[in-house]
Amino acid sequence: MVKKIIIILIFLIIIIAGLTGYQWLMYDKLEKTTERMQIENLEIEAEIVHKNGQLLFTQTVSKLGQDSFLIKIPSGAKDFECLFANGENCETRKESNYNRIEVGSESLITFKYTVPFDEAKNDYWLENGFVQLFSNDETPLLENFTVTILEDVNKSNRWFSGALSEVRVDKEHISYFAWTKKDTTLFPLYMSKVQLNKLEKFEPHLSFFSLNTTDEDIDFNNNWHKQLPSNNGLTIVQSNHRQVYTAPLLVVIPKDYNAKKLEELAIQAYLQNYKKPKSHDYEWVWNVLPSFILDRPTGEGKEIEMSKELLGNLQPEIKDAFASWLLKQNQDMTEITLAELDKQLSELCSLKTLFFEKNESQTNPFVPLYYIDKRNVFYGDKEVSLKGNAVIKNNNLLFPFRETLENTGFEVNLITDQNKYEIIKAENRWTFSLEDGANPNPLELIGEDLYISENGLEEFLKIEVIKRNEGIYLR
Repeated sequence: MVKKIIIILIFLIIIIAGLTGYQWLMYDKLEKTTERMQIENLEIEAEIVHKNGQLLFTQTVSKLGQDSFLIKIPSGAKDFECLFANGENCETRKESNYNRIEVGSESLITFKYTVPFDEAKNDYWLENGFVQLFSNDETPLLENFTVTILEDVNKSNRWFSGALSEVRVDKEHISYFAWTKKDTTLFPLYMSKVQLNKLEKFEPHLSFFSLNTTDEDIDFNNNWHKQLPSNNGLTIVQSNHRQVYTAPLLVVIPKDYNAKKLEELAIQAYLQNYKKPKSHDYEWVWNVLPSFILDRPTGEGKEIEMSKELLGNLQPEIKDAFASWLLKQNQDMTEITLAELDKQLSELCSLKTLFFEKNESQTNPFVPLYYIDKRNVFYGDKEVSLKGNAVIKNNNLLFPFRETLENTGFEVNLITDQNKYEIIKAENRWTFSLEDGANPNPLELIGEDLYISENGLEEFLKIEVIKRNEGIYLR
């Protein structure tokens, strides 16, 4: 008996030891496979030296929070080096469109490389001159930049960037420039050999560098620039060339560039930094937003349709409030979705709208501005089951056409060859069409959805519409 008990105890000890060992192995494996994520912004300290027909880059990246990063090396970069803080080389390996670097527990790396510089050019645009870092899902990581440029070729060369805290120091043979910029993924640069004048009339809201012009030669409609926060980094530069360059907070344009278009580009450059689109898929919608600040239609094609619709149907105080929100520097919301644009507009209107979301596709038909009526709809004593809500457009109440009629006892038939709807209830028949010329037409197509107006229900179908705070009642 005792022998059996000892055997059982030994067996139990073996099982417990095995389970414990397995548990520790799983913990160790989990710890090794757990992926650290970059939570805070990367800190970038970059020094550029312009010398001997090239730009020499030293880019130090600190506050590394991941074990590895995807990186993009600037196009044309030569003599690329990647170094840890102790001076040892960090290895990179090619992965699709990126290179991957393993940093482990290191908190700092330095990239060194050179970029060829064509000294024959009178100006130079460098949009992606720095090594870009990405998360493992290929999302660009936000960075806080401190950038300095040492101009050792010609001290009259002037460097510009859409950034804060610009410093320029002239010594006997060199010029020195410095900027800082937070919460960004790009740090574009522009160099001009041409003498430029800084127009003081636009300070401190934006920096404007012009070619042989004075403060009186350039003006902006309604002085909209004065609505911008002071020292926000927005920079406009005139050049002798026909090329237009734009990036967050930086615009380079020819001297005789259209003034209205310049205003739009400047506002877009500002918004691309402080209220930038979260996805490139709907970046085109940002061509509509300057209309709020300029109080005129902006953009082209569908963009003009959208801006006209907003300007024509929103109250002046709502347009002004939305413009102020766009221009406000909000560090907690630098990337904006279409849903967030709609949310802000809805709050200002005290009615929900999906205007920007419904117009997400640039190629789909334009959807006009309307508001969603959140009140439940009742017929008799029962709530009408509607997939879509009633909506308000141009102060008119509209109901989902087929659902509303079928839930109130009507039969709805589409006469396809005539593009008409036949409505039947008891012995009564009505025919509705979008093209019948009625004014006002009881039917309205909003996007791909067909609605019938409150007036159409009452006048043609003899359904009384009673609107109360708690709901809408049909009788």
